[in-house]
Amino acid sequence: MKKRRTTIIALLLVAALALGIGYAAMADDLMVTGTADISVEAADEAFEADVYFSKAVISPEKGTATIGELAVGTADKDKITIDVAAGALKGKGDSVICAAEITNAGDLAALVNITNLEVSDSEYFSVTTNWSGNSAQLAAGGVADLTITIACVKTPTEVVETTFQIDFNAVPVDLLP
Repeated sequence: MKKRRTTIIALLLVAALALGIGYAAMADDLMVTGTADISVEAADEAFEADVYFSKAVISPEKGTATIGELAVGTADKDKITIDVAAGALKGKGDSVICAAEITNAGDLAALVNITNLEVSDSEYFSVTTNWSGNSAQLAAGGVADLTITIACVKTPTEVVETTFQIDFNAVPVDLLP
């Protein structure tokens, strides 16, 4: 009987050992690996699309202000075109004011800078904005008022025509050094 008991115990130990080895052979560790890349170009394009002109108004007798180029069928909200009415600027001191808004619809704060302000005939005309330091900070979801003033600084003795351009650049505040 003692021999039989020893045999049964030995068989049970062998069976337990076989079960353990079998489980280890069938068990497997699982591992998940991967990478996530953020395209700087795609993020930049998305950010730029979130900062745009949302308003541009001039008194109708002074001219028109249009956001975008409506002639191509879709409004480009990155551009305002101001057409001053003939005779709106007759002499020194006359001015036309465009009240505009820049909207930041994104989830990052933005710093909007005036990077270029050119006037083709600065002898007779000036173009200024209400932004001190030529920049404004917009909170995420915020709006900044922009006043563009086109003024006659010298009375002309003949018809004088000028063109002007103001370029803006928006950068996420979180990315500034």
